[in-house]
Amino acid sequence: MRGGGYDCNLWTPEHIWDKIRYIHENPVLRGLCNQPDDWQWSSARTFRDCTKGLLKIDDRSIPVLTHQ
Repeated sequence: MRGGGYDCNLWTPEHIWDKIRYIHENPVLRGLCNQPDDWQWSSARTFRDCTKGLLKIDDRSIPVLTHQ
């Protein structure tokens, strides 16, 4: 598949959360919805409220930020 995507290693909690936020914002930036939570297939809802959303998140694998 053609595209400008690339892989990269995520070593710090800040870098991981930057990528999660980037992924959640993509549908908004493309004009597909108004808020990340509005996109049906996004994990944004689940990150905000673990009881909602289609995707189940294993939060044990998500690092905790010490500052934001």
